Amino acid sequence: MRTMKARSGREPANDRTWRAARIRDRIPPARDGHNALAEHGASTEHGASTEHGASAEHGASAEHGASAEHGASAEHGASAEPDAGYAVAALYQLHYPALVRLAALLVPDLATAEDIVQDAFAAVHGRWHVLPDADAALAYLRWSVIHRSRSAPPLGPAEGTGEPGSAVVSALRALSVRQREVVVLRYFADLPEAAIAAATGMSMAAVRDHAARAMSLLQAGLGE
Repeated sequence: MRTMKARSGREPANDRTWRAARIRDRIPPARDGHNALAEHGASTEHGASTEHGASAEHGASAEHGASAEHGASAEHGASAEPDAGYAVAALYQLHYPALVRLAALLVPDLATAEDIVQDAFAAVHGRWHVLPDADAALAYLRWSVIHRSRSAPPLGPAEGTGEPGSAVVSALRALSVRQREVVVLRYFADLPEAAIAAATGMSMAAVRDHAARAMSLLQAGLGE
């Protein structure tokens, strides 16, 4: 009798058992009582722990660096303040008298002129960190004196400082504010047109125009 072959799609039991044994043989042998999956999990956990430690160490290092940088910045800021004080004090010693004389020709009295110049030095101290050098600071001082003088009470015929009673001072008081500024900066402070334009906020063409008109009025007032 011919033995009939199994036609069902199922694999014979003995074949399934053999294949299962082959699959089990491919699993790596256990080490120290742990299977491969457990070992893999431990390795993964160790890697994560190592990575976390490295990340924490990096974070601590970065935080330390940021703290050190902040400390250095604060130390630099603290050292910059005395530097500004010394620099402004040097400018004060060199230019305070000339700036007071300049302001005194633009405002009614000497006390007002001194207040204006002192306020200008206080302002330049506060802006020292944005001024590139001493020349820029001096230019800012002149600008500040001119613009603060414009807020002072207007000059009267019997008021003023400089040389009270002189014909020149009397003639200066008769000029307009802009004309007087240009004449004082040009002929008393001996500044070039570009510096006068920077101090007054006028164009160089306007400076020349005001200078020409002012000189004509001064000559007429002095009888020349």
